[in-house]
Order: sequence, then structure tokens, then C-alpha cells
Amino acid sequence: SEISIDYDQGSHPNLELIWSSVTPPLAQRIPFHYFSLMFPMDDASEWITKTSSALTNLHRRALTRSEYFRFWGLILAISLGSEPNRRNYWIEESDTDSKQVYPPHSFGSRFCMGIRRFEDILHCLSFGDTDPNDRWSSIRPFLTAINQRKQKVICPSHILVVDELMSSWVSRRWHSTFDKNN
Repeated sequence: SEISIDYDQGSHPNLELIWSSVTPPLAQRIPFHYFSLMFPMDDASEWITKTSSALTNLHRRALTRSEYFRFWGLILAISLGSEPNRRNYWIEESDTDSKQVYPPHSFGSRFCMGIRRFEDILHCLSFGDTDPNDRWSSIRPFLTAINQRKQKVICPSHILVVDELMSSWVSRRWHSTFDKNN
């Protein structure tokens, strides 16, 4: 069961996120709660199975559910960084000069996943069957599921914010927020 909680952040009046009834209060939420709210968890098992199949075809071990979400955590952490090369995130402190101003990211030890395993999963990541006539067919199920999930859990106010997330919005209440005369 789900409950609706008003999310008042000043510049976003009337924005609602539809939270599960087991979600902790606002003060106790961590970034994973927001990730799990937006991620289409219902489809994750199918995507894990498809990715595992692709991995085993390459003679790699199958993917676990825990490893799958650790992979997505790494993707999100990398997206927040500014390294020019993805492999730089896996440099460990023992591999560097101790006089560095900033310590290395050490993703391998922090996330318990080596760069080779990460790249294997990235290479084999699968959401659906491919169609040679549709160049987006391999990720279309993911995009569709994300958009459907957004429609279920976000009720925007009359003020919409456009930011770096370049994913089209298909509101379930478009008729009430869209001025047909403009």
C-alpha cells in the first residue's frame, strides 16, 4: 500500500511524492529511499536475469540482486564525480603517492566491486530484446519503466522544473497542469 506525503520545499509548492507506507519519516530518509522510490523495482528481477544470462554466456559468474544494486550505486556515484576516466575511481590509496591533496575514490574497496566486474556488468547490462530496426530497443524497456514509475510516484505542482534529467515527462494529470491556450 502507498501513502501520499506532501513534499514542501519552498520553490516546489504542492509537489507530492507517493511514498510506501513503510518509508521512514522525512528526517530519517537517506538517498537510497529516493532511489528506490524512482527505480522500477518490479522489473529489476527480469533485468537481473537477462544481465546474468549475458554474463554467463561470456563465462562470467551470474549477477546477484545485491550486486545489481551496488552496480547502480556505482553508476550514480560516478555521475556525481568529475574524473575524466571511469577507471580512475578504482585507484586505491595504496596505489598512489601519499602526498596527494585529495585521496583517491577507492571504489573497489568502498563498494566491494572491482573495475573488471563493473565493466563486465556494464557490457552485459540488458533490459530487453534487441530489434535491428529500433536502435533504442535495448534500453526502451528501462526508459518506459522509469517513466511509468515517475507517473505513479510524482504529482508535480503547476510549477515544473527543468534540470539535467533529460527524460521526457508524461504526466498522469496533464490536463490539469497544462494550459491549452499556450
